[in-house]
Amino acid sequence: MATRTRNMRKRNRPTIGIKSKWTMLSVVALAAVALSACGGKEAPSQSAEAPAAAAPPQPVTLTIAGPAVVWTDAEFTKYVDEPIRKKYPHITLKRIDTTAKGQTIQDLVAANQTPDIYAVQQGNMGPLLDLQLVYDATELIKKHKIDLARIQPELLEAPKPQFGLAYLPGLPVYQSTWVMAYNKSVFNRFGVPFPKDGMTWNETAEIAKKLTRSDQGIQYYGLSLARTYTDAYKQVSVPFADFATNQPMFQAQGWKDLLQFWSDFHRSVGSPPSSTDWNKAWTQEKRIGMRTIQTAVFQELLADKDLEFDVVTFPQNAKVPGMGAEMNAHWWTITKQSPNKDAAIQALSVLLSDEVQTAMTRGMRLTVLKDASIQSQTGADITGTQGKNVTAFTKLKNPTPIRFGNLTTPFLANMNKAFNSVMFESKDINTALREADEQMGKDIQADLKK
Repeated sequence: MATRTRNMRKRNRPTIGIKSKWTMLSVVALAAVALSACGGKEAPSQSAEAPAAAAPPQPVTLTIAGPAVVWTDAEFTKYVDEPIRKKYPHITLKRIDTTAKGQTIQDLVAANQTPDIYAVQQGNMGPLLDLQLVYDATELIKKHKIDLARIQPELLEAPKPQFGLAYLPGLPVYQSTWVMAYNKSVFNRFGVPFPKDGMTWNETAEIAKKLTRSDQGIQYYGLSLARTYTDAYKQVSVPFADFATNQPMFQAQGWKDLLQFWSDFHRSVGSPPSSTDWNKAWTQEKRIGMRTIQTAVFQELLADKDLEFDVVTFPQNAKVPGMGAEMNAHWWTITKQSPNKDAAIQALSVLLSDEVQTAMTRGMRLTVLKDASIQSQTGADITGTQGKNVTAFTKLKNPTPIRFGNLTTPFLANMNKAFNSVMFESKDINTALREADEQMGKDIQADLKK
């Protein structure tokens, strides 16, 4: 009986099958993995490596070609070199003065020394096209996330109509513009109220008439003629040629209206001899009531301790209200041949920062940004600007520039000849413009044959 009982217990003992054994092994393995993940003492895999640190950027020397007169050494250090080095220590700047002998942009290209950046006034970009240096910077600007919406749109668009470009060859860095200065002592001498912001040329003429007189043997003039009429075409953006048909346009109504206006203007206020030294008459003799000036000349006037003056906005042509004298931005253009395009756009991004734009504006290099708070600081760091109407530099819009092509020199020669012959030689307006048109046509054809 006892034997039977033991056999029955043996038959009722649970058994472990093959499947159950593998299940238990799996549980053990998972537990081991969990233990390791929770800080167990298993050694980490030798194949797991920490990500390598990013390699520092390689040193780059950026060559910048442009006229040295644009920046003094101190200004270049303050506004350009130091800010760029601070942000991008791997970038070193090398300046090339294109006004030095053998260093023009043409010389540099011929010597296979094309710069990375051609720093030039927007109206002087012609060599970029002539020498095939022009580069479409659109994708580069996107790559480095430069916000073009911060920049005044008329500045960005200016090179397109002027040089027939469909893209940006670089970016504007700062701008210069015009205002009208007036000598307070001349106004006080004749009891004439000072001019105000927002005046038109017709209103300016009425003031000039009151100041153009002889007093104690000295001839006073209400307004300096220097660059008042020879630059007038810029304000109304009247073209001298149709570059689609290669035909001159001096006989267009726009030129007739312009020349008629200025001949009437100067006769009404008193037309002096064409040989008048206007700079001497204003600076030394102080017998000019008003004159138009750029930002650079403004600083020169501040240095004249014997001159009591102030400025108002540039007089407006009634046909284009709100427009200033001309578009005059200073650009950094990136050359197509540059091997350092990324460094070039990085340098440009620094110059367009709020910090640098503010510093330049306070030093009378006007901002290219829309930011009114930056514009309001115009000239704040320049001795003598306190109490002067320096914001007059920022109150008008920039007109659209006309296209020059390769014809700047002959255009100016023909236009000046026509205007001067009417102003000072009483030539008929239609005759003067017809002669200018005929010569311009010859100049265009000569250029096409080059």
